[in-house]
Amino acid sequence: MSKYRFDGAFAVISGASSGIGREIASILCNKYGCTVIGLARDEERLKSASEAIGNNFIPFVCDITNDDDREKLLAFITENGYKPDILINNAGILPPFSHFLPEKTEALERVMEVNFHSHVKMCAAFLPLLLKSERGAIVNVASSAALATLPGTS
Repeated sequence: MSKYRFDGAFAVISGASSGIGREIASILCNKYGCTVIGLARDEERLKSASEAIGNNFIPFVCDITNDDDREKLLAFITENGYKPDILINNAGILPPFSHFLPEKTEALERVMEVNFHSHVKMCAAFLPLLLKSERGAIVNVASSAALATLPGTS
């Protein structure tokens, strides 16, 4: 039996209210019987995802770029006795290309904070918990822009 099996695992997924994150959460919950804490900033979209996915989905409003939100998430996990097996860093943004101008560094800084720095911080925060799991794993989702970038996205 593979140490990286999904059946019955406990996962934490950022960006779980829509798109790839929501679909991954749905598959893990409904096909593999996993329990998933789904993270997102938008409470309404997260609630909608929770209703669509079902009972094994635990919605948790969290901005992973915010230190306090990450600490609240870890406290929630610890206080409820959850033992994560998988961290899926899926949250990401891509503002309009017009925002990637030399004089508009705020957009680039925000992209780096969401798409890179927050994932590094999530890995650091979750590593002690994942090391306690016999099948601890980290999955970082990236776009095809990591392979073939467009101006302003590398």
